[in-house]
Amino acid sequence: NSLIDRLFDEKSQIEVTHQEREKYGLLAVGKFIEVNVEVVESARESLTPKEEKARLFVEKYVKDFVAAKNKILAEQGKRLIGDWPKLHVSGIQEVDNKFEIEIQHGVASYGQLIALGFEDDGLNQAYKAYMKTSLEDQIDFDRFKELFLPKSFTVSGLIFTSDNHILVAKRHPDKVGTHGEAWHVPAGYIDDADRNDAGRIDPFKAMRREAYEEVGISMDQISDLICVGAAKIPSGSNVEILFIGRTSLKSTDIVDR
Repeated sequence: NSLIDRLFDEKSQIEVTHQEREKYGLLAVGKFIEVNVEVVESARESLTPKEEKARLFVEKYVKDFVAAKNKILAEQGKRLIGDWPKLHVSGIQEVDNKFEIEIQHGVASYGQLIALGFEDDGLNQAYKAYMKTSLEDQIDFDRFKELFLPKSFTVSGLIFTSDNHILVAKRHPDKVGTHGEAWHVPAGYIDDADRNDAGRIDPFKAMRREAYEEVGISMDQISDLICVGAAKIPSGSNVEILFIGRTSLKSTDIVDR
């Protein structure tokens, strides 16, 4: 109990080395309460004419990729991919124990994640296809990656039960590109609807929603929810806002539901 209590003590510090930050893709580390985490919505970056042509190529590439993937899934009787829009993280800043996340609309979609982010070597394959087009003045790979590899806005949390267990759930077997049947802590995408009373997108609200949707814990049954930073796995494309939290429920209360 004392170890877990220290985790939730706002005065205790989280210390990580530079090597650990690099290894685990940590973008911010700390203990941030709700009032110290702010999401700022910014305008989409303006594109040059050749970048706009590349964007149109990627749009069609993703559409064709999703259609081909869905054809296979339909034959297998599995759930199809919906190419829904996703929020894109364009910047993260950590200053004086405050945590600011800059996001953009209209940059990322779930189909784009599947085509470029989740699949092995997906971005490289897309760029090779782009280089085979007749476009003039093509952009280089680094700029292609910067513009089109989506950094989707997600949450992930360690939720401790009152008898000191950590909540994990098994993913649906039909999950495409997201490790179907794997065990995972409550996690998911932050949606545009996850807004607080002030109208701002709220990662804390999203984390509580995901815990309810995936494990059945109502929002009022989660306490001591603290943001401990953000991470982006070098091989992945999602930016995860990381949380720890507690529930008044025992593990048996949750498993027996």
